[in-house]
Amino acid sequence: MAQNSRGNSQRSGGRGGRGGRGERDRNPQPQDKSFCPENHPPPSAIVQHQEDENVKAYAELDLTGLSLVDQTLPLRPGYGTRGQNIILRTNYFSLYPDEKAELYRYSIDISPTAASRKRRQIIALFLATPTFDNLRPGLATDYSTIIVTASRLDLNTIGVLEESVLYCNEHESTPRPHAARYTVKLSQIREAKVTDLLKFLSLPPSRNVSQFESMAETISAMNLAVTQAPNESPTTVSDSRDRKFFPLRYGSERLDDDLIAIQGYYSSVRGCTSRMLVNVNVCLSAFYRSGKLSGLLSRKWRSPEFLKGLRVTTTYLTDDNMAMLPREYTIQRLAPGSGRDRPGNAENTVFPWAQSGSLGEISVEDYFFQKYGIELENPKLPLVDVGTRDNPKYLPPDLCDIVKGQRYRKKLTAVQTTAMITAAVKLSTTNAEDISNIGMEVIGIRPRSPVLAAFGLTIDPKMITVPGRILSTPSLVYRNREQFMPRSASWNMRGQQFNKANNAINWSTLRLSLQPPNSHQESPQQINFFRDSLKTYGLNIGQSQNFTANISKDEDQNDKVIRAKLEQISRTPATILLVILPDDNKHTYSRIKFWADFRLGIHTVCSIAKKFYGHKDQAFYANIGLKFNLKMGGINQLIGEDHLGIVKEGKTMLVGIDITHPSPSSVQGAPSIAGVVASIDNKLAQWPGSIRAQESRKEMVSDLEDMMMERLRTWQKKNNNRLPDKILVYRDGVSESEYEKVLSQELPCLEKACEKVYPTNAKPKISVIIVGKRHHTRFFTVRDGEPDRNPVNGTIVDRGITMHHGWDFFLQAHKALKGTARPAHYVVICNRIGLGVDALETLTHNLCYLYGRATKAVSICPPAYYAHLICERGRCYLYRSMNGNSTETFDWDRAPWRSGVHAKLADSMFYI
Repeated sequence: MAQNSRGNSQRSGGRGGRGGRGERDRNPQPQDKSFCPENHPPPSAIVQHQEDENVKAYAELDLTGLSLVDQTLPLRPGYGTRGQNIILRTNYFSLYPDEKAELYRYSIDISPTAASRKRRQIIALFLATPTFDNLRPGLATDYSTIIVTASRLDLNTIGVLEESVLYCNEHESTPRPHAARYTVKLSQIREAKVTDLLKFLSLPPSRNVSQFESMAETISAMNLAVTQAPNESPTTVSDSRDRKFFPLRYGSERLDDDLIAIQGYYSSVRGCTSRMLVNVNVCLSAFYRSGKLSGLLSRKWRSPEFLKGLRVTTTYLTDDNMAMLPREYTIQRLAPGSGRDRPGNAENTVFPWAQSGSLGEISVEDYFFQKYGIELENPKLPLVDVGTRDNPKYLPPDLCDIVKGQRYRKKLTAVQTTAMITAAVKLSTTNAEDISNIGMEVIGIRPRSPVLAAFGLTIDPKMITVPGRILSTPSLVYRNREQFMPRSASWNMRGQQFNKANNAINWSTLRLSLQPPNSHQESPQQINFFRDSLKTYGLNIGQSQNFTANISKDEDQNDKVIRAKLEQISRTPATILLVILPDDNKHTYSRIKFWADFRLGIHTVCSIAKKFYGHKDQAFYANIGLKFNLKMGGINQLIGEDHLGIVKEGKTMLVGIDITHPSPSSVQGAPSIAGVVASIDNKLAQWPGSIRAQESRKEMVSDLEDMMMERLRTWQKKNNNRLPDKILVYRDGVSESEYEKVLSQELPCLEKACEKVYPTNAKPKISVIIVGKRHHTRFFTVRDGEPDRNPVNGTIVDRGITMHHGWDFFLQAHKALKGTARPAHYVVICNRIGLGVDALETLTHNLCYLYGRATKAVSICPPAYYAHLICERGRCYLYRSMNGNSTETFDWDRAPWRSGVHAKLADSMFYI
């Protein structure tokens, strides 16, 4: 049976776009009512008691004089109280270690060094030696750097265990003649006592909150023990680095002729207050379809990047007893041919060959026939090169089989992405059932794997319950100043007008047409209908000047056409341009944004012709109008002042920071893109931003000081030379291991920017919140018999599974329209403003109703969302580098863009 799930790279429930037709709900939501059906256990009273005791202990601690090493994160000041109390299931499972459970950790050193895949096989051969017979099944490893055992190894006098192994791959029963020999050395690091970790989690903190230094090491060792069963299963594809495991026995979903999607399971041990938990979630990944290479190559020979790195096996070799000798190879490239774009095949590729004492040449096709008696079925297909450039080795695709279970880690096409999203969308109930059934089996939780038993670990196969709350929906305000309450986090603009519309707009249209033209009907009256629709929402734009241009499939020629036409339009009074595209070609879109944003300073809003001319619904044009109004400095919607918290005074600036990195298909060394956006007043409607290209894959923002100064100057210009007293930063795109880097590297940059802009002794108070999306925590309602177990919008959880000594919470502000809702995870890493728990949670939730590009609440708060969008716009400016040939190298000296946009757009939401 085919299995699906929501993939990691997708944002479940959506993060914006068109809103629904929700009705107004003027009735206040009920407060402080618990609902806990009898057939579901209540959340752990022991955990809740300890959480309350910890908060009391935090209040009594004297933290003065602590360094960053002593106290990395601020302590939780309490737990939220606002909202309707509820009980939720969550995809966490209680882990119970035996009282005497100890884990012994050893580092692995291999000489000579070996690449990751070969290293894994060397470690597997090493662990198959008699030395480890008596240790199994109490042995776990990541097959890279660490081995963990349930009992102590016998080491030599200097604390080392060393053995040598002869290499053979997983398809070989014995080493080949002259096989390479590797020396594997184990050195003990330190033992990890699980009971010590549990004691630490069950006690209030002392003054030194870093008292259990080996917590991360102990949890890492436990992760290896918990995931060893799937990691060594021959029917499961393991990614031990990401702790994801894909069983091959439960079917797949088709993405296209060459790729499939397989559902897997993620597992991670977490230390929470008074207990250890295991987080298990579904995940989805693309895989190469196994089978004959000839079939794939007949379709993909023009896409060598698709083939590079693909592993294949051959079985035409035999030993003296005529038994097959399987060999595995990795495709490096296609064989060179005589033409520029046509690779070599078995008919026309020749090499030197000695026969009957004379040296001549032979074609690959003839070689396999004469040497092995094999007549190739498809000699005209390109040969694959599995050797090196200096010593190539060509194989005919007829003789190659694609190794089963290979993940495809490159960028998906638009068609593949659509199929992946379709495969990922499943009812939350189905996901919960898959986790509780198949997931438990795959990870080895039920039935309990021998590995877990040997390590003294037991995992309860039932999801735990946690307390949650439903926060009240904020009221919305449009032009008529009447406040209304959205229903189910969604609304429409019927009968509403933008809160503040910029009607001093000179606009034009540009219709790009493909040659030959697309087959859809165009009405010349559609532009008038669009203009009239915007008038109903308060955006009174006049007649447009209309331009047209023809483009083709030639990207270079299209770029010249787009540039020339935009330069022509830039000489007119137009400040914003509606571009009607022939299709969703990403290159066309990106080049429009490059020339308009960066070179010419014209706002552009793009719409695909099929949609633009095919709609008669004003709501569709309202979504285009949302972008028009924001780009021109208008205000789409507000929330009631009572919902703004500390922002209401007009003295607090909100900031969003994000970084996006190049994809695997980008050219080598392609830069990362950093973006900073910031509010300009207490309306929270306009968020101008700064954008930079920086060192590839660098996680921290390089030019943060300058970018922050730009944001402060803009605030100052918009507020009569006044600067904010408080700065609340939402930092997106940071993993848990990098929290301290944000504090030690980025926070000082923010402070330096303030020092340069503010008068002496007038520095603002800064708080920093990390926004996490790429996590695996999910919540499910406890109502039986319902097909959808997604929590309602406004659900917040800040206890039960949150950090032991830190301050974090999970918030699902949106309503998931499809699939399983993914809450956002917020972690407070600096709180100099002194925000209270309810104040921060409520403000963050209410902000999600102020995303100006949609008529619904979004899944992460707008500062982080807008920062993500501005980074994506930077990828457009470097489209060819971000979507080029991975064998090429990025050249900074020849880069078409490095930072910023045209001066005319610098203080606008050009990226929306």
